[in-house]
Order: sequence, then structure tokens, then C-alpha cells
Amino acid sequence: MTLAAKELGFRFLEAIGAVAVGRWRNRHAAMVLTYHAVTDVDPLLYRRFPLVYANATSTDQLQVHLGYLKRHYHLLDAEEFLDCLGRGRFPHQSALLTFDDGLRCHARIAGPLLASEGAPGVAFLPTGMIDDATDGRVGWQWTDALAALVYARGVALRDKWAAARAYLEPLLPDLNRDATDEDLIQSLWTAFWKLDHARRSGAMQEVAALIGGLPDPAEFPADRHGTSVLSAMSWPEARALASQGVELGGHSVHHSLMSELMPHEV
Repeated sequence: MTLAAKELGFRFLEAIGAVAVGRWRNRHAAMVLTYHAVTDVDPLLYRRFPLVYANATSTDQLQVHLGYLKRHYHLLDAEEFLDCLGRGRFPHQSALLTFDDGLRCHARIAGPLLASEGAPGVAFLPTGMIDDATDGRVGWQWTDALAALVYARGVALRDKWAAARAYLEPLLPDLNRDATDEDLIQSLWTAFWKLDHARRSGAMQEVAALIGGLPDPAEFPADRHGTSVLSAMSWPEARALASQGVELGGHSVHHSLMSELMPHEV
């Protein structure tokens, strides 16, 4: 569904009073807002790399959101959220702001913005990515790495698709010659989600090696703050984020799909 269609549907529900009813019924529930990348880039990049920037929010958008939320909502920190959750009742019009995936832009952009607005927030960190970034390795999650691989080296990957399938059989389909970069990325995501972390890491390196290795996040133009949307923060940056008042929570080690893991893996 397009954004315009969603907007039209929402306006219809608002016009018939459904939104007001829903707001009243949930007046003592909390709204949890989940953000991913916070970045400012040329709009052309959104169109060129749509699956890299699909979950991105601009600094201006976030600032507008914060202004609206401060006027209309009671903003919770994690401790108050958990306390209210335990009691089964939240203050009227409550909201919790969360930031997923431990991205560097959270430390460099979102954290200072929250601090300047006096707004609480929680950043959820996949610790393996933070370790990689701290040790000078490419710290990003595998979904972004696959998207970057296709966008940076899609032509070479198409030429080597048969060899890539050999590493992932029977998970990867035959390549349709008319497939777009987005089609290739979705096919790889579907295949890699079915692998455990060890197998996924190995397959990633094998497929990347076929076409010149994984690109660096810097191959994707940085935003106006000099921060790649793909880069994870380091542990010193995480500590700096915490010092700005943003709370830190766990987001697994390797950003795994928890519902598909065995209990001992969880």
C-alpha cells in the first residue's frame, strides 16, 4: 500500500470517528515509536538505494515528531514504562521512543537531538555489531550488508549468480534476467533469514568473495553530518550516547530473528 493510500485510509477513519474511538479505548495504553536510521541525505539517494534508506528518518522529521509528542504525550523513560507495564496502566497519552540497531547516527545525531529537547529514549544495541565497529571491522547488520553488496556490485553478482546459488542451494532461486536490484536483495534476504548466524556469516563471505568482497559503508555517500546510515556505533560512542540521557537495551548479539532460534540459541 502506498503512503498516499495509507494517508487516505487514515483520513477516512478519522472522518467517521474511528480514530477518536481508538484513542479513547487506548487512553491508558502506551504508544511505542520505533526509529531506525536518523540521517540527512540527498533525496536522489533515497531513490537510488531505496532498501538502504527504507527505514530512515530525517533530522527535521524527528525534530517535528519530538515537538508534537512533547505537546500531546507524556514521554516515558524505560524505568517508568516497565513500572507502568507491570501495573497494567499508563498515564494518559503516553509514548516511549526507541531506536533500533545500534547505528552510529543514533550517537551522533539522535542522541544530541533528544538531549536538546529534553526527551527520553532507549537505544537497542546488537552487541556483535558494536564489537565489530569498536575493533575497526565493518559494523553493520547482515541485511544492510546484502543490500549494499547488490547496490555496489549488482552487475558482478548477476554474472556470478549461479556460483552464489551453489553456496545457498536450495534457498536461492534462479535469476530472472529482468530482476531489479531490489528483487535480488529480497531474494538474498529470504535465503539468508533461513540460516543460523554461523552459516550466514560464512555464506556472506563466500558470496562477497565472488565479486570483490563486501563494500565499505563509506561507498554509500555519507549524510551531511559525515555519518553513513549503515555504520554501527562503537562502545565509546554508546557510552557517550548514555551520557546524553539515552538508555541502552539489548538487541541480541547478531540481530537474529529470535522467533526462529532454538531456546538454547536464544
